[in-house]
Amino acid sequence: MFGRFGGPTDFQFWFYGCPERLRLYKDELLCLSLLECAQSIAAKPWREARPEAQRLEADLGRVDSWQLAVASLAYIMSNTSADADRVLARRAVLQAALGLEVYRQRHGRYPDSLRDLACLHWPLSDDPFSGKPLVYRRRGNDYLLYSLGVDLDDDRGRPVWLLVRDEGQYRKLYGSPPSDRDDGDLVWLPWR
Repeated sequence: MFGRFGGPTDFQFWFYGCPERLRLYKDELLCLSLLECAQSIAAKPWREARPEAQRLEADLGRVDSWQLAVASLAYIMSNTSADADRVLARRAVLQAALGLEVYRQRHGRYPDSLRDLACLHWPLSDDPFSGKPLVYRRRGNDYLLYSLGVDLDDDRGRPVWLLVRDEGQYRKLYGSPPSDRDDGDLVWLPWR
């Protein structure tokens, strides 16, 4: 009835030739192009991928409800570069914080700049979001260390709401939490 395996059949010719099939084909092309776009976004660093990811989110609004699985998959794929960069940023901040503690133990104070860790031959990574060094500010006997985070703007050390340990202290210092879950910086919050 269907011919040999893998070859065209009468059913396949009928199915691809009917007008309903043409409508499905157009929708399938849209879904495939959205997935291809999401895949290319996922392969780039977030600072380069962010504008494309925002355009993709707008395009996903055009997808019909029956294509919800494709829209969900494309959204998840497009945010993988942000998720990967979050992990890299946390690792870079942790690495720098460890270097700062080693420097403090050896010199009795924190350095004036992260470049001062070179005397320790301490490996430092750049902020994966900005592509520049992490933000470090010495504050007397303490310091502030952070990555710019997903929103790619310097919030002067205001932490991302999801990383806050003490909600009361956050509200006291910065006011109400932001409406966007990614608004803020990936701040090193030492255990003191």
